[in-house]
Formats: sequence, C-alpha cells, structure tokens
Amino acid sequence: MILIFLLAGAVSIGASALMARVGNHGQAVADDFAVQSAVAVTASKLTPSGSCPTNSLCLAETKVPLAPLASLPFSQPTNVCAVASLSRFVSSPQSTLWIFFNARWQGLPGQTMFAYVDVSADPMPTCRTSLGTGTRCSTSAQTPRYAQPIALPPCSLPAPSPGMHWWLFVHNDNNGNQPAPQPKQAFVLSATPSAGQSAGTLYVTASSTGPRISPDYEEAFFYLPPVGVQLQLLYEAPLP
Repeated sequence: MILIFLLAGAVSIGASALMARVGNHGQAVADDFAVQSAVAVTASKLTPSGSCPTNSLCLAETKVPLAPLASLPFSQPTNVCAVASLSRFVSSPQSTLWIFFNARWQGLPGQTMFAYVDVSADPMPTCRTSLGTGTRCSTSAQTPRYAQPIALPPCSLPAPSPGMHWWLFVHNDNNGNQPAPQPKQAFVLSATPSAGQSAGTLYVTASSTGPRISPDYEEAFFYLPPVGVQLQLLYEAPLP
C-alpha cells in the first residue's frame, strides 16, 4: 500500500511539474481536446447506410474503393476563381477520380458557386462565368454556407490533345459585393477499377470548433469499408 501511495504521489508531482512547464500552453491543450471531441462527436453520428446526419457539414460518397488520398493546392487567377492542375491524375488505363474541397463559404444573397473539370492550354486558366456545355464532372450552381464540403461526380480523364491539360475550376462569386472566399486545396482519391475490388463509403466532414459567431472548423475524412471493419480516419486538419 505504501508503494502504491508513493507511486501515485510521484505521478501527481510529475503532473504538477509538467503543468508548470506547460504554462501558457494549457489553453492550447484545452483547445486541442475540444477539437478532438468535436471530431469524435461527428464520427459517432456517421451511419453505415451511407448518409450524413441531418443539418451536418458532411457529404457521403458510396461505392468508393480505398485508395491513396492526394491533396491538390489551388491557385487563384482572379478573386472569383480557383484552379488546380489535374495532369498528374491522367493515366492509362483511366482512373476514376473522386474530387472534393471546402472553404469558409459566406452564403451571401446572390452568391453563386460551381465547379467543373475542363481542358486548357493556358498555364494559368481562368474560370467560366457560367457552366455552359463541354465541361466534365460539374456540380450544379449553388450557394454553400459555413463549411459545407463540396464533391464533384466521379470523373475519368482521357489523355488530352497535345498541348492541352486537365484543370479543376471552382467559380465562387458574391455577385460583385466583395471578394468571395475561395478553397485553398482540393483532395483527390484516384483508383483504377479492378476485378474483385471492394468499395465502401467515404465521409467528408467539417466540425465546428469555435464560438458560434466566428467558428473555426476541423476537416476530417472517414472511410467505412463494406463489411467487417470499423470506421477509419483518413485525414484530419484545420480548415484553412
């Protein structure tokens, strides 16, 4: 009993010394705990049915094979446009791409956001002002709010004509009222279909981690295999 007591005391003293060294970092530890708690709550609400909880910042993509996840930085040629090259994802045989992204959307009246894939010979192309025709894997025009994730339909890219390159375009315009927020990076999951390949559900989520008036968001991507395995965390980081 004395030994247990002494060990407990040593742990207590060690913890006190550690907290003294941490000092002002205590708030950072508390903030990190709050972030992890928010992400855990989000994960607990995801269901095997392939649907997201009502009114959540979440999207679910079903029939997705587990494959490497790549980040894709955006460039911003204008204040209403973000573009990213997809050249490294062109392959033979053709891979299927699942592309998704997020931003701190403002959701103002008159805001219009849409995304699409198209070819261009320009080293820094700019977005169309409307979807029109001739694009691939496009979203509908919409007004996202808060940190709602956006996904393009699954996309396969053939080899482009000589001198042309595939690009991802995101047009987000606040109707000229003020510069609209643009996404900083996209994520691409690329898989080449193969016989016997199992496919599960990919969940793309954002969890609010700050005050309601001016929240921060934590992005987290989860994968649920088709059978027999628990939910897997693929990625987690603050939304830039």
